[in-house]
Amino acid sequence: MKYDLLKIMDDLGIQYQYVEHEPMTNYEIAKKVDEEYNLEGTESKNLFLKDKNGTYYVFITEEGIRFNRAFLKEVTGEKLSITSAEELEEKTGYKVGCATNFGYDADVVFIVDAEIFNHEKLICSAGSPTQSMVIHTADLKKIYQTISNHILYVQAPREPQL
Repeated sequence: MKYDLLKIMDDLGIQYQYVEHEPMTNYEIAKKVDEEYNLEGTESKNLFLKDKNGTYYVFITEEGIRFNRAFLKEVTGEKLSITSAEELEEKTGYKVGCATNFGYDADVVFIVDAEIFNHEKLICSAGSPTQSMVIHTADLKKIYQTISNHILYVQAPREPQL
């Protein structure tokens, strides 16, 4: 089920910057959109995952962090795989590249890379390839305190820069 992310933030009194733009299909276009609309912050990265038992997870991190299957298995005790585009859209209403930082049914487990809170702001998908928002990470914490999803806070491994 797709949630109205802006309404969630409005109901909590959270300020954000919202823009509609050309469809984003990769980080190169995202950088162009960020510059064009003066979006300041760290690009978020959200992977929608599933285990063999049918439990869904969303891994919330930042651009550049790789999907580390072994690390996530250590965290969850389950082997996770990225869902198909069809399954993502069927379960959430979001398209590939538009998984969000919040706004999921209560049965979706959040795996939150705590490093995102070391940034002042995150640039996030607002649920569509043509919608983005900027949110303060302190406000994202407030949102996480109000949701009923199970949340696992982790320190995702950073690959050394070569």
